Amino acid sequence: MSQIDLEAISARLHGDQNLVTLDRLRLDVAFLVARVKELEFTERPAQCGRSVEFRVAGLPVPQGSMKGHVIQKQGQKPRVAVTSDNVNLKSWRAAVTEEAQAMARFHGCFTGPVLLGVTFTLPRPDYHYGRRGLLPSAPGWPVKTKSGSDLDKLVRSICDSITDARLWRDDKQVVYIDRTGKFYGELPGVRIVIRELSDVIAPSGKS
Repeated sequence: MSQIDLEAISARLHGDQNLVTLDRLRLDVAFLVARVKELEFTERPAQCGRSVEFRVAGLPVPQGSMKGHVIQKQGQKPRVAVTSDNVNLKSWRAAVTEEAQAMARFHGCFTGPVLLGVTFTLPRPDYHYGRRGLLPSAPGWPVKTKSGSDLDKLVRSICDSITDARLWRDDKQVVYIDRTGKFYGELPGVRIVIRELSDVIAPSGKS
């Protein structure tokens, strides 16, 4: 952990006595831990190839369950249409796909094994706040929230969007997931990192 990183956290912690600082500190610590893990790869250049990193603003939406219904127009055979049970999923997937397509145009399509890192930032609900700011009883992590949902479903919507964007051929290429989590923050969205991995060398400490 660098001196600059420590000074940045200290400045935030001591410069703002508002309890919201706890959220910011958690994010700082989480990203610093992720950075330490990332060094395992950057210090071994034979293990990693090209990489992309981008952020999508907006409220993250989980993939959720799919439901089918029959559509039949006059004079045509009936067909089954499959839709999500979350009405906001389509627009969220479209936003992620658009950003991923921009990365694909510049970096090309990943064709081999990759590392995936996904960090979700979710807004706190209004009832977490009182007249004096964040309530002491407010939970520190987004476990039971409408926007939080299951982490695996949030990640699944990202993977499907990246596949639609042809930034990789298939999400089966994801062999290692790192730096992935959901946190409360002021700017909702998701930060996505994809790194190309060697076919033969596993991350340090893994086999």
